Amino acid sequence: MHGFNYELCPWGKHPVENIQERALKLLDQYRKKLTLYRTNTLLVPLGDDFCYISIDEAEAQFQNYRMLFDYVNSNPSLNAGAQFGTLDEYFRTLRGKSDRINYSLPVEVGSDQVGDFPSLSGDFFTYADRQQDYWSGYYISRPFFKAVDRVLEQRLRAVEIMMASWRTYCQRAQREKLPTGFAYKMTTAMGNLVLFQHQDGVTGTAKYHVIWDYGTRMHNCLQGLQIFMSKAIEVLLGIRHDKSDRNPSQFESEQVRSKYDVQPEFKAINAREGTSQYVEFSNPLEQSREEIAMPIVNMPDQDKSKTFTGRHSVLWKASVPAMGLQTYYVANGFERCDKAKPARLEYFSMSNVSSCPAPYDCSRIEGGVDEIQNQHQTLNFDIKHGLLRKITQNDGWLEIRLDCRL
Repeated sequence: MHGFNYELCPWGKHPVENIQERALKLLDQYRKKLTLYRTNTLLVPLGDDFCYISIDEAEAQFQNYRMLFDYVNSNPSLNAGAQFGTLDEYFRTLRGKSDRINYSLPVEVGSDQVGDFPSLSGDFFTYADRQQDYWSGYYISRPFFKAVDRVLEQRLRAVEIMMASWRTYCQRAQREKLPTGFAYKMTTAMGNLVLFQHQDGVTGTAKYHVIWDYGTRMHNCLQGLQIFMSKAIEVLLGIRHDKSDRNPSQFESEQVRSKYDVQPEFKAINAREGTSQYVEFSNPLEQSREEIAMPIVNMPDQDKSKTFTGRHSVLWKASVPAMGLQTYYVANGFERCDKAKPARLEYFSMSNVSSCPAPYDCSRIEGGVDEIQNQHQTLNFDIKHGLLRKITQNDGWLEIRLDCRL
């Protein structure tokens, strides 16, 4: 045995006296698996995560199985045949035999799609082959770290587009302003992203200390990419600084994470009286985007005689060009700037006692239903439970009712 190269015989010669015993054992396993199929055509993949890492190994596996297949094929009494093949060959053989299948349910879902051969559609639930060892794959195991994985993937995409723009549109003198030490952060992030996405990070089977390592790596990469993006934005916007400049960037991320295993927090913009702050939007997609921006501010630009506490969201429609940047300003106390209007809040409460945060106007929703709509459709909600009850197309041709009892 040499590492994972366990397929080679230690004495260097393939034994022939055990071919019959191994062939019958293999055929028995195939027949047991065949009970789960509707035809007598069986597809058996060969190999695992660590197979075929060398030409010698692949050749040894092929020779071993060929001797077993030759034995099966040369004995008609076994009533079986085995051969190597491709997926295309398997499905051609399968469809060729599908007309001889005796369906117990002729109207099965999908049975009219491929020559009376049924297809399975619908939900695929987890299963357990012993005790409580559920194998659920990507979708429910380690959901927090999969969310971090998505954020890292998104951030990495944005950095790649920003790097391409920086190399394409900036003159050489401008490109040299970005510290070269930041370049490795992108390659490190790529490596750690695929490390998490491989096997244990995806299926959730890793032990705690391994998950701690995954989480720490992704957290450090997110911080490194944010520094990279901040410095790159400064260069793209023409903000002067030295290649050796170690000062913090003028730009900070909207979300910050203090540790690898905590939820991100939104940073509030602290625009003091008579000042303004940049809000920079990056669009890594190939088409322009128009979305509602919702940065958080510490103080609304309202009546100076009143004191307001808490954090407030400022909403406006932001437009960002494809694979580009767009700058907006959040200003406090500038007469020529568009003044934000306080929102009118509608709420539902089971209690008769409720308070309205300053400086907003609040009104209580009466009745059991409420609606929101746009130019395409109207959504009807159950106020008490917050559930969607009905979808109506505004042109009147379609109405979908979703009433249900809990």
